[in-house]
Amino acid sequence: MEFDDFSFDKVNKSLFSRFIALESKLRRLGVLKSIDIFLRKNEQEIALNRASSGELSFITSVIYLSSVIDDRTIVLIDEPENSLHPSWQKEYLGKILDLFPYYQTNFVIATIHLL
Repeated sequence: MEFDDFSFDKVNKSLFSRFIALESKLRRLGVLKSIDIFLRKNEQEIALNRASSGELSFITSVIYLSSVIDDRTIVLIDEPENSLHPSWQKEYLGKILDLFPYYQTNFVIATIHLL
């Protein structure tokens, strides 16, 4: 499954979501052995269980936000830079805002920047 054109506002309607919801039934029937999820990083695929703590933190945050966000949401994020590579720290807010462009959400981010 390719997610190059993936949109988080369509996540509940996607084939992937329905497939994950049926995972336990498919395992019991012997149709499915396992679900392996890979990330594409620098043109290479890595298994999700081999992702860094910063990558996992970002991914879980985005997945959670995509399931609860609406126009009235106020998102509070405390120290998002923890576990993130310095280049990701600089891009964090822009990436989050880019993922949810259709919502009039308020983001409040508490961070500490040490020199």
